[in-house]
Amino acid sequence: MARRIMQMEWQQGKTLRAVGLPLAVVTVLLLGLWFRFTHLDTKVLWGDEVLTVVRTSGYTASEVLQDIAESPLTTVQSLQRYHVIAPNTGLDDVTEDFRSRSRPPLYYVLLYFWRTQFGDSVAIIRSLSALLNLLVLPCLYWLCWELFQSRPVGLVAMALFLVSPLQVLYAQEAREYSLLMLAIVLSSALLLRSLRLHTPLNWAGYALTVAMGIYTQWLFGMVVVSHALYGGITQSWCNLKQVHRSRLTRTRLIAYGVSTLLGLSLLIPWLRYSRFQLLEPLTDGGWRYQHPATPWTLLHTWVLNQSRLCFDVNDSAIFNGRLPIYLGLLILMGYAFYWLCRKAPFAATCFVFTLAGVPTLALALPDLLTGSTGSTAPRYLLPTYLAMQLALAFLLAPSLNQAATQKRRQRLWQGMTVLLLSLGVISCWRSAPVAVWWNKYTGGAVVEMAEQINQAERPLLLTNAAGIMALSFVLHSQVPVYWVTEERAQLKNLGLSEPLTNFTDLFWYPARRGKAVSAMLRRTYPLQRTRITYRVDPAYNVNVSLWHLSQPGRSTSLPVEQ
Repeated sequence: MARRIMQMEWQQGKTLRAVGLPLAVVTVLLLGLWFRFTHLDTKVLWGDEVLTVVRTSGYTASEVLQDIAESPLTTVQSLQRYHVIAPNTGLDDVTEDFRSRSRPPLYYVLLYFWRTQFGDSVAIIRSLSALLNLLVLPCLYWLCWELFQSRPVGLVAMALFLVSPLQVLYAQEAREYSLLMLAIVLSSALLLRSLRLHTPLNWAGYALTVAMGIYTQWLFGMVVVSHALYGGITQSWCNLKQVHRSRLTRTRLIAYGVSTLLGLSLLIPWLRYSRFQLLEPLTDGGWRYQHPATPWTLLHTWVLNQSRLCFDVNDSAIFNGRLPIYLGLLILMGYAFYWLCRKAPFAATCFVFTLAGVPTLALALPDLLTGSTGSTAPRYLLPTYLAMQLALAFLLAPSLNQAATQKRRQRLWQGMTVLLLSLGVISCWRSAPVAVWWNKYTGGAVVEMAEQINQAERPLLLTNAAGIMALSFVLHSQVPVYWVTEERAQLKNLGLSEPLTNFTDLFWYPARRGKAVSAMLRRTYPLQRTRITYRVDPAYNVNVSLWHLSQPGRSTSLPVEQ
């Protein structure tokens, strides 16, 4: 009788496990879908996203600022015409800014066609990124199969990707990061398949994905380098282990080289079409030198960003009450790479390490030597974070193996898997309805400035800053805007036909290099400065100034602080 009861309990437990795994997968999938497509229009658009909207509407950034500067007095409602696609806009108009700045255009061309079909709302614009991010899932499963020939590793990798706070944040940005991630995962899977099967069709597919990645972002070149290192190391290793395969190894390496060169050569038409300058992709990104960072600051930021892959509550530092979580995640990630080295096949280990190592070294070494901060932006290290998730998936996958003999160890890693997924769900749930998160950078300052200006009864916004376009998404549509140059600042009434006394509150939002105009305004109008500071991480602080101009004999309509 006791034996029969034990058999019945074992059968019930087996049935529950058989039902529980698919149920858990479906639950995580639904949560991942919801996190990606909810509150798309709630989050503020930061500077880079605003450029995306303007460029895919058929305007260039310089054209928009010139139009604003030449207009006598405009309103936010007038600026909002740059939010929608201009009449008679074609691909030439959309790619004009990219041709002059030597930027890869693929994502923006796709977004232009997406907007022409579905509309110009912020939710529609961001939904393309969310959809592209979902397309990564089947490719990620395929990549895990090519690496480990393991179904559990693929399932765990998909689950971690679905509820990863970092992946969800970038899935909701109107930028090319989702398309870049798709190119990274798809090209990696095709490379492994091509090296394994060695067929012309697979090599042709790999060449196309290389072209796709380069047309998405120049930094995909780091992925190409990591693939080259992986191919050279693993094929040389096979050649050493099995001498009789040396001819096949040479053939595969030649096929890899030809397909890579073919993929890169597909960029030639764009380089001829655009006004390409060789050093521009390397020198672009002056923001990296605005906030010099010490090695300790860089290390602090790297640890924080690594944890954002699984846990993110918008902290700007790790030294708080959640320090044990950050240190625990760091130790877990280190152990995942250690476990990968011990248990995974050499080829899989080599692939993950080269995918993580090349981008990290390419960005981190210059930062350590010069004090720049390129490696502190997670969007530039997407290959590294993908490699981290692959290592974590390989570590946690045995917890799904029902035939495991070490039940205690299996339960331990099952609990760890549930904990990591729970941290991801909690993080995504917290960030979903919030307008400003760390990845919005200047967006926090934009929201705070808009709140102050919108409170005024009849404000006038004076500016010479490009950030006015970001403000145009959150300011009331009837707020007047006036572009102040050095010449206008010296004129009576700032050159306006309407007396300034008609406005209850004057606000001055200067450009970063607008000190000369600020000094001229200060001679005529007492200025009260509001410094808006928003800390993103240990290496990056947003500092924006909004000045309130006092008019003689005129009281402000804003509430007075007690």
